Amino acid sequence: MKDPLLELIVNAALIVGAKSEGHIPTYITVAVGGVLVAGEIVSRAEFMLGDEVTDLLSERINSSSSPSKDTLDDGFIHLKNARFLSGGKTIRPPLETGQLFWRARLERVDGFALGALNV
Repeated sequence: MKDPLLELIVNAALIVGAKSEGHIPTYITVAVGGVLVAGEIVSRAEFMLGDEVTDLLSERINSSSSPSKDTLDDGFIHLKNARFLSGGKTIRPPLETGQLFWRARLERVDGFALGALNV
């Protein structure tokens, strides 16, 4: 079952980000299956622009979606610049772009804290 407070925070971050003139980042750390994942909440649309494969897929998805769907969480949380902490070790995959996008079902999140781990 989804945490209604987490769902509210994700949706609020997406709505504020969509309406703001500049970018207002919202950082969060979530626990999923014993792993902590920290990053910046982003929309599905931004997640889909994360690399070439998802960029191509987004063209197909967006052609069949209404614009309002990009503002809502769609049952998932999407993070940009994701960092992982497991077993006391920080995992930062080496990437050419320097950014890692990550997606998880909201119902799979065990807990969360506002703000990102600085590890």
